[in-house]
Amino acid sequence: MKTILFTWNPEKWRWDDLPQAVVEANVDGRHVDTWSCGVTRNINSGDRAFLMRLGLPPKGIMGSGVVVSSPEEGPHWNPDRAAQGGKGYYVKIIFDVLNDTPLLREDILSSSPLQNHDWYPMASGTSIPEDIAAQLESLWSDATGTRFVQPSTEELRTIYLEGTRRTRLITACERNPEARSKCIEHYEARCKVCGLAFVERYGDIGKGFIHVHHLVQMAEIRGAYEVDPIQDLRPICPNCHAMLHKRVPPIHNRGTRTENESFQQINTADRYAPADFYVMTHDMNTTELLNLTSRGAIWNLGNEILYQLCRDYPDHKSPEVITAKVWLIGRSYAAAIERGRTTKEDGDSFYESRVVPKIQASRLDEHIDKVRRFSEINPGSIPTILKTHKYLTDLFADISGKDKRSLASKYLHFHCPTLFFLYDSRAVKGSRVLYPRFKSELLIKKVDHEYAKFFLRLVQLHDDIKRKEGRLLSTREIDNILINIGS
Repeated sequence: MKTILFTWNPEKWRWDDLPQAVVEANVDGRHVDTWSCGVTRNINSGDRAFLMRLGLPPKGIMGSGVVVSSPEEGPHWNPDRAAQGGKGYYVKIIFDVLNDTPLLREDILSSSPLQNHDWYPMASGTSIPEDIAAQLESLWSDATGTRFVQPSTEELRTIYLEGTRRTRLITACERNPEARSKCIEHYEARCKVCGLAFVERYGDIGKGFIHVHHLVQMAEIRGAYEVDPIQDLRPICPNCHAMLHKRVPPIHNRGTRTENESFQQINTADRYAPADFYVMTHDMNTTELLNLTSRGAIWNLGNEILYQLCRDYPDHKSPEVITAKVWLIGRSYAAAIERGRTTKEDGDSFYESRVVPKIQASRLDEHIDKVRRFSEINPGSIPTILKTHKYLTDLFADISGKDKRSLASKYLHFHCPTLFFLYDSRAVKGSRVLYPRFKSELLIKKVDHEYAKFFLRLVQLHDDIKRKEGRLLSTREIDNILINIGS
């Protein structure tokens, strides 16, 4: 089996039915599509397929599947080239995981262990070396909650008709009549997310009608598996079922909250807070907030220098690199690690005798590598983000004897800009102005609760602006909003 990298460039070809494809792959368990492999003919049925988004950011790996045909020649996918007689080769792929944005983004692909492969080929259908493919498969499993099992020759026809082993197992669990019956008997035929009971809305015709949703991630299943209808299944209406699978890995709810709170897990990226506390202050509407996102542009060049520093020197092995990053980020953001320290060393010896050795001996790189596997803030990434921040906060406290949650947030932000919000007194004040009644029930342990509450407010702000204005804000743009409100 080979591993083949297929590509999609939205600047060159519009994928109009991508939303439907995502639903088919993640809910129905299979999306079959014919895909260009350029001029490559050395591709076989059963080869592993990964889909790379190129062109417009965000770029990265956005899907996976299995090739189920040999290459066949056809007209070029570009109409202009086809009109001139241009040809290309195509294969059929069954996608079992698809996302509308990449799940493994450029920063992950350009970091160890994947950085030695060309992820930006001129044509679709290039081969990924075995060692790189094995590393990619491991990262993909962590990012999606799936586990790929190489199909046998006998399985290929079954895969074409019914989907991969993973998707067939999901389907079997969710459609098992006995398990389904016991699940509904226990929970009743009412959606655990939105509360809809079809019999109440549509009368007798809706009696007993409901989907069931499987909670156990397929990556967790090894060998024989028997579904537990009470622990592993939940009744879900078809609309909510589709939305649960819209994200990869699927959003799961094991009933740890009330039914009213459950929908927040879909609607607000698992914020761990009841909806009635999500009330933005009436003094500031979202349109006005967007006007604040570009204020502070005078600092863009300086910030880019810090971003580039962390891109060029991502690890923490060299004393010079550690000193430069801790010193420049801390001093630039009024959060220097030596500020208010309880140790007796002077400035130079403090870095040489405490900062460098402590960070070199730490597991900071391991934590940063783990969080870098995520490309965005979502239910799957939030626990790792908050735990990583807690780890670095504790490490800085051990070094300096002081609470350094602000420095930890800023330091991690420049290493993982899409994942960490910048915490300081002005940002906290701005978040409280926007959400004065915000409360949260934190269900994750081993986090810094002050940063976690601040973080969840900002995730809510991000979602409110996305819903009302159709705009996805970066963590930097959100910081600009908070600094202007909190100053």
